[in-house]
Amino acid sequence: MGSCRGFLFLVVNKTQKLYLWNPSNGVCRKIPALDPDIFVYMYGFAYDESTDDYLLVLVSEVLAFFSIKTKSWEILAEDCQYTSQWDDEPTAGSILNGAIHWFAKRIQQPPPECFTIISFDIITKNLREIPAPDDFEYGLGILGVVEGCLTLTENRDVIKMWVMREYGVKSFWTKLYTVSAYEAHIESISPLCSTKDSQLVATDGTLGLVKLNDRGELLEHRKFYPSPSSLACASVYTETLLSLPRQYSKLAHALLHDTPQLIKVCQ
Repeated sequence: MGSCRGFLFLVVNKTQKLYLWNPSNGVCRKIPALDPDIFVYMYGFAYDESTDDYLLVLVSEVLAFFSIKTKSWEILAEDCQYTSQWDDEPTAGSILNGAIHWFAKRIQQPPPECFTIISFDIITKNLREIPAPDDFEYGLGILGVVEGCLTLTENRDVIKMWVMREYGVKSFWTKLYTVSAYEAHIESISPLCSTKDSQLVATDGTLGLVKLNDRGELLEHRKFYPSPSSLACASVYTETLLSLPRQYSKLAHALLHDTPQLIKVCQ
């Protein structure tokens, strides 16, 4: 469900068995479930430089995050108004500009207005919307980050991909290209990264990889498994030997980082 500073965020078998794992040095930590009975629509994993802390964010009937340092969940909203576009499995967030982003669906609002991009600020813990392109027509969108810009891919018979050249500004959505799914023999495109010569690397709707040039022409297609695997996603991983920060109780965290909060706790 994501990668950050050498750590992979793993969700096991659609249950709330959550783990952080650094394959380079074997550091692994199990994260307690918020509530094993709720269904999680979206997960996010990010690093907060201001507190030297890792956050696991989930969007379900509630909006909540887990702090590695305090070893605790905090519920930010009891009645979250967003779900994922798929009801059978959660989606992973994309990190950009200090925020986690998902392509989401508003609850109790008819299409086509119900689909939007939501952004969770890692420091302020606020959730806001970022508009999709005007000519985005279909609900099944794949969000990504390529070369420091948000990308949105509409996967249908003709695959369309947009890039947001200026962050948060709707008028700066630009359509990169369209690809015939039939001619390219791929089900969908989920962007991962770009090469040094600006070729796009993406997953193919299963657990294969594709490479396209800046005109949307298929250059390479590698299949690693014969069939799709449910609840599996690819993520760009950078090797590090980092360990997770030390865990503190809420009182110890206040002592180190927040004197007014410490006074409140003591009172």
